[in-house]
Amino acid sequence: MSSHVAKKAIDFVFKRSKLFHETINIGWFGGEPLLEFERMKEFTMMVKEHPSYSPNQVFISLVSNGTIFNEEIGFFLKNSNIIFGVSCDGPPKVQNQFRKFKMAEHHPN
Repeated sequence: MSSHVAKKAIDFVFKRSKLFHETINIGWFGGEPLLEFERMKEFTMMVKEHPSYSPNQVFISLVSNGTIFNEEIGFFLKNSNIIFGVSCDGPPKVQNQFRKFKMAEHHPN
């Protein structure tokens, strides 16, 4: 998404939510959003610098597989008050192959 399109989308969301007094939830997910970390930061700042921004109305989240997470990313997420989640995708054999800690097996009743 270009910066121009992102700005239009952000303006639209703020305008529309104001009409209905709605909470705004913005989520970065799909593929691996941290591959576009600089763009995600840019778009997050567009949201936070918007004239209608209110931290009580806008909630931003990010879901990542965590493979490229680092201190810079953690610092930005924490200081930007972004909710962070880690996804675990794939079959258990693949997911568990590189775990540092053994996971308890799940047995359905």
